[in-house]
Amino acid sequence: MAGFDASTTWAVYLRSDKFPVVQGQTYRLAVDTYIESGAPVMIIYFYDVNGTQLTSVTDGYYGTPSERWTSIYLEAVAPEGAVSAAVMPHSNGVGTCSAYFDDFRIEQIVGPVANAGFEKPLVSGKSQNWTQVFSTTGI
Repeated sequence: MAGFDASTTWAVYLRSDKFPVVQGQTYRLAVDTYIESGAPVMIIYFYDVNGTQLTSVTDGYYGTPSERWTSIYLEAVAPEGAVSAAVMPHSNGVGTCSAYFDDFRIEQIVGPVANAGFEKPLVSGKSQNWTQVFSTTGI
């Protein structure tokens, strides 16, 4: 998808279809972007069961490397009552912008792995709560 905006007073907006979300969960938008000039903005909108917008999270990518493909990211927590979301890249309307967007991805972020037990003392020279699989020495 290409976004070209030669105006300093208007912006180019493109919004995705809505997709399901779970309230309280964190989502990460990842987009491969090639910025020729300007600073694109990404927005994640959250909606309730009636399609009413609850909130949005926005970030501009000023200083993002230009004239090469790079991934940009935006994270947001789905607010209480959210059942769907949509993403929208836009050209920000403050300056001009020329950018290409490819491979939009939205991922639900599952928190860190619960404490894996590495801090526990070794028992008979081995880590607790772990099973040795391949070698007869080591862990």
